[in-house]
Amino acid sequence: AAPPMATAQQLEFFEKKIRPLFVQHCMECHGANEKKIRGGLRMDSRQALLEGGDTGPALEVGQPEKSLLIEVVEYQTENKMPPKGKISDREIADLKQWIRDGAHWPGAVASVAKP
Repeated sequence: AAPPMATAQQLEFFEKKIRPLFVQHCMECHGANEKKIRGGLRMDSRQALLEGGDTGPALEVGQPEKSLLIEVVEYQTENKMPPKGKISDREIADLKQWIRDGAHWPGAVASVAKP
């Protein structure tokens, strides 16, 4: 199902806080241009995060406490992301807020092409 319409504030929050975080910390290993996507997880679309990777969906929309993405960035699991060092508490709080608010992604489509 397509996500509900996002507010302008939610889209701005994504563009100012979430997309830069993903670009800086995640896309090197989980972007569309990688020859081998680490852990089978792409992080370049909402749909890719919902589909997840080798360990399941990365997001539970509206439920950051049940989202694998939050577990790995908080270093709660064996998989600690990013592996080069934990992101800031502020960045983790932003990710939680984004997921809680519906994980809106500008231009999100119902499906994504598989490589």
